[in-house]
Parts: sequence; structure tokens; C-alpha cells
Amino acid sequence: MHWPEVNLLFSLGLIFGLPFIYLGIADVYQNRKDTFVVRIMWMIGFIFLSAITGLVYLSQYKKGNED
Repeated sequence: MHWPEVNLLFSLGLIFGLPFIYLGIADVYQNRKDTFVVRIMWMIGFIFLSAITGLVYLSQYKKGNED
């Protein structure tokens, strides 16, 4: 019942997702307006729920923190 190449598909998804996670975390940490606790919450979100956190980040957080 398993796809024969599911390991390759999973690996590619992880490889393509890691730069997105890194860029999101780097952008949050460069913002000096937020407290340390807020930065940690964003980091946890990006690591464990990257797709959902990314959508929330792009729709809400990024708009409110544009210079």
C-alpha cells in the first residue's frame, strides 16, 4: 500500500522546506520590535508547523512589521 518512492518524495519536501524555515526564522530574529518570547514562539511554529506558520506569517506578521 506504500508508494515505492515515498522516501525520495519525503526527502525532497524536507530539503525544499528547510530554506523556507531558515529564512522565516532569520527574518523574525532580525525584527527588533518583538520580545524574546515572541521570537521563540515564531521559531517553534516554523520548526514544527512550518506550512501553517508560514501562511500566518505572510498574511499577518509581515504586514504589521514592514518598515
